[in-house]
Amino acid sequence: MTGRMFRVHWGGLSRGDAQAWRNLGCPQEVPWELLASHEKQALQNHGGQTLERLHERGGLSPKEMVAVIEDKLWRQLEDMTELQAIAKLVEYLLAESL
Repeated sequence: MTGRMFRVHWGGLSRGDAQAWRNLGCPQEVPWELLASHEKQALQNHGGQTLERLHERGGLSPKEMVAVIEDKLWRQLEDMTELQAIAKLVEYLLAESL
């Protein structure tokens, strides 16, 4: 592991939504390695933008991250809420730490 971290995009949240995200344990960043092997999906989902570019632009929302990690198009998760995505992202992080 390199220790490099990738940003979780929290921008534009209402105060209540931000509190809900905190209550679910949503991180503000995740290990880069969690996404690195899925860069091809990130490129497809985000108009050819690399993970590096997405990170520079503020990162990905939890839902966008889950789509990338699961190698799915973003629209395949349109029924998933951000709160559900946070729970899923936390699961991935816990599995990664084992």
